[in-house]
Amino acid sequence: MFEDILRRNLENHTPLKTREITERQPAPWITERVRETQRRRRTAEQKWHKSRTASDRQAYKQAMDSVKATIIKEKKSHFPSRIKSSRTSKGLYNYSVVNEVYGKLSSPVLPKGVPKKELPDRFSRYFSNKISKFRQELDHDAEDPGTELKVYLNSQVTYFETYKDITEQEVKNILTASPSKTCSLDPIPTKLLKTCLDSTLPEITNIFNQPLSTGVVPDSFKKAIVIPLF
Repeated sequence: MFEDILRRNLENHTPLKTREITERQPAPWITERVRETQRRRRTAEQKWHKSRTASDRQAYKQAMDSVKATIIKEKKSHFPSRIKSSRTSKGLYNYSVVNEVYGKLSSPVLPKGVPKKELPDRFSRYFSNKISKFRQELDHDAEDPGTELKVYLNSQVTYFETYKDITEQEVKNILTASPSKTCSLDPIPTKLLKTCLDSTLPEITNIFNQPLSTGVVPDSFKKAIVIPLF
């Protein structure tokens, strides 16, 4: 209920808008030296737009020429070093690097006729089924995997029967000390939540304490977004 209220208020005041962007990887020869000349060019451009003087316009043109010259220089030094680094101990060259230099990059071989959005799930199911099949083929006469668990359950252990409720001040200290990172599962951005923390603190504290006192964890706490590293 609390999350639904936050989402509705956020949607009323700042409705979600969709934007399409094209993500491009920077060229490998765009080094820090090139970025530095680009920053100087932007500074010179802003200065010329404000003053409109001939001297600032000339400085802006010189900054543009500096960017072009630096890119050409870095590009010329990138390719020879890239090819040289691909040379093996036997004096041979890695032709994948040579193809990269000549712009003949090969795309990864993926299953045909499968939407890209479905590929991660299909790969996941494939490896999960492979592991399940491997487990089924293991020797069934092996020691009962539940033996150690039975010994543990029959031994004397200490149980947590009661929990001390966390206070509002403790929750506030934790949230304010945490980074303002946000994902799409959050009802509102963390940075915005921190600005209205005093008014929402009782409800948030209750969300912390309820699972411990009732033993029931909300379904929203059981969701996560997994992003592959590749």
